[in-house]
Amino acid sequence: MGMESADELSPLLAEARVRAPVGAGTAAVAVRYEDGGGRPFVLKRFSDAALGEREHRALLRAGEPFASRVIAGGALDGGYGLALAWVDGTSLDQRLGGGPPLTSREIVVVACAVASALAALHDAGLRHG
Repeated sequence: MGMESADELSPLLAEARVRAPVGAGTAAVAVRYEDGGGRPFVLKRFSDAALGEREHRALLRAGEPFASRVIAGGALDGGYGLALAWVDGTSLDQRLGGGPPLTSREIVVVACAVASALAALHDAGLRHG
């Protein structure tokens, strides 16, 4: 999949409905939407267009299962918008706060999955912080 144009992002957003904020960081704000067919996705809005484009390229290089599927991306309100497939599930934070402690096996499985994903994202050029 190549870099999508703003022409692909605009129609998606024209039919989308805002559902809930997902998170905010120093680089972007993420909001959950539903498209015209009721399918959930996340829109990350970057105020720095170059940073958004860089993350877009890195996510395409990393690919699934290490990164959420890129739906569309492009210029948005003077910055950059990146639409990503919504991944349904329970966050590790929710799991740790709402149940019994993880077993040793669960800890190893989670640690290996996180390490593999971080390695793939770093190899694709994406850095956190």
